[in-house]
Amino acid sequence: MDMDPLTAIAERRIQEAIERGEFDDLPGKGKPLHPGEDDRSVPEELRMAYRMLKNAGLLPPDVELHKEILRRSCHAEDRTMNTLRLTSQAFPDNGMIPSEYTCDGANENPPLSIRNVPVKTRSIALIVDDPDAPRGTWVHWVLWNMGPDTTEIPAMSVPGGALQGTNDFGKQNYGGPCPPSGTHRYFFKLYALDISPPLKPGATKGQLEEAMKGHILEKAELVGLYRRT
Repeated sequence: MDMDPLTAIAERRIQEAIERGEFDDLPGKGKPLHPGEDDRSVPEELRMAYRMLKNAGLLPPDVELHKEILRRSCHAEDRTMNTLRLTSQAFPDNGMIPSEYTCDGANENPPLSIRNVPVKTRSIALIVDDPDAPRGTWVHWVLWNMGPDTTEIPAMSVPGGALQGTNDFGKQNYGGPCPPSGTHRYFFKLYALDISPPLKPGATKGQLEEAMKGHILEKAELVGLYRRT
């Protein structure tokens, strides 16, 4: 049986809220739902969300806590829309990276778009790595000191003023996917920082991560896949 649109919306909102830990601070998980679930003053969409939480054993018995869940659920989707985002016109999240951006092509970086940078951001950093490499995570790109107003990283280019670190190819630039076998995942990890890391060009991923500790305002992630033919 197909899920009706309202239930689908509620389920998505609730699932996103659960994944972000929106309800982790609420006591009484697993206890029966208060009869207030049938309160007709509550929009039908969110009563459906209530019922789904009840079935999942996540609702506490306290009416005030129910109201808090309702409030959080109602705004979960809005909060998601306002968080830092990283996308690419070249491939969708968890989609295949075109060969032109790999060792089988021009081996240059794909175009990236950045949205919803937090107001207090001083700089933006990017790390691209492959956790499926045979000898452990392989670093493909280390980039930092991008301005907070950066909205695009065009293909085959680096934003003005940005600094590049040393990747695992031993170079200070982008190194495209080049998996020895099978399909590998490539994580493009974007960081909004409240500092400009005091690192010199050529710094490693580890050095950048150490410099970012305690200074990450938000993080976004884009995953690309690649398999050589």
